[in-house]
Amino acid sequence: MDGSDLRPALINLQPGATAVSGAAGVFSINGRSITLPAVPSSSAVDGVIDNASQFRYSKNYLNWLFFYSTGTLDLNNIDESAGAFLHGEILNGNSGAVALVDAPLSGSSLRYYGTGGTFSAGEIVTGAVSGATAEVVTNTVNDDAYTGNGGDLPTKSRFYYAKKAIMDVIKTTVDSSNTRGAANFGLFNFSSATTGATNALPIKADIIATFHPTDPEQNTLDPNWVNKLNNMGTFDYSPLAKGLANIGSYFNSATVSSFVDVYYCQKNFSLVISSGLPSYDGPTMDNPSQSVPNRFDANDDNDALTEGEIDGIPIPLNILGYTYLDDVAAYMYDNKIVYGGYQNVMTYTLGFMSSAGSRKYL
Repeated sequence: MDGSDLRPALINLQPGATAVSGAAGVFSINGRSITLPAVPSSSAVDGVIDNASQFRYSKNYLNWLFFYSTGTLDLNNIDESAGAFLHGEILNGNSGAVALVDAPLSGSSLRYYGTGGTFSAGEIVTGAVSGATAEVVTNTVNDDAYTGNGGDLPTKSRFYYAKKAIMDVIKTTVDSSNTRGAANFGLFNFSSATTGATNALPIKADIIATFHPTDPEQNTLDPNWVNKLNNMGTFDYSPLAKGLANIGSYFNSATVSSFVDVYYCQKNFSLVISSGLPSYDGPTMDNPSQSVPNRFDANDDNDALTEGEIDGIPIPLNILGYTYLDDVAAYMYDNKIVYGGYQNVMTYTLGFMSSAGSRKYL
């Protein structure tokens, strides 16, 4: 499953077997199969419709589904004549269940590891490497491991939670009296490998339709704006730098002139919601950042200028990915790109299922 966190788990993907058109995403480990939900829910939940085309699953999620547990086995009667259990050794029970030794030879430090049967009192377990044996004194303690077959897994994707985050931010960005929105909002989404991102919802001042007397989280948004957000779907790739450059161009256009304060004090922001894994993202950028590829990522470990890594950690890339998102953000911060020539744009990021490298990148 190497690379499963880089590419989408398509609905016809069946690791370890020939994919059959229309088959669900079935993963099998140690004789146990879990069918991952293939299509996100199309029903509104808390006013948000997912509308993603498919799920993307990480290897960490699969590890949690198959292996995570803090349950322990109580064992005794360890047969020293056959050798001692080893740290990390897998034990096989005569029921077919398996366990993992968490510490060298400690009867109370055997963690439930997989499936294939349930341990029961009196059952004999055998070390796969050492050959040592033990008898189960009590049944498995297994409070938090996932034991289902996939049918009860959530059908909401990251896209759902991104949409919900957008709605929550807009609802709660208000003045101190909760009678007026404190910012104008617009929305871009990834659209194609060549254009990067397009303007899905132009900047609008009055997105909050009604204000709750005391609780901003209960404010309601313009139904037309919500409908457009809910209808927005996903795209296979994440051209992060191109998309941010498109936002910079939008800020630089006359389209936003009615929302630009002529004074220097107005602040302008872009919020990038992403896993931080760029794809189809260069090498050329759109205005206003044509010179961005000439900038570099700082490597604080040796004070050198190196494109492609931050603090010595390589930036992870997907298909045809480039490492210019932070450079575009720097360009938009360092230059007065907002229409009228007075203001810059500050960029913030919100990462979903990010790795150590992509967290550095974001």
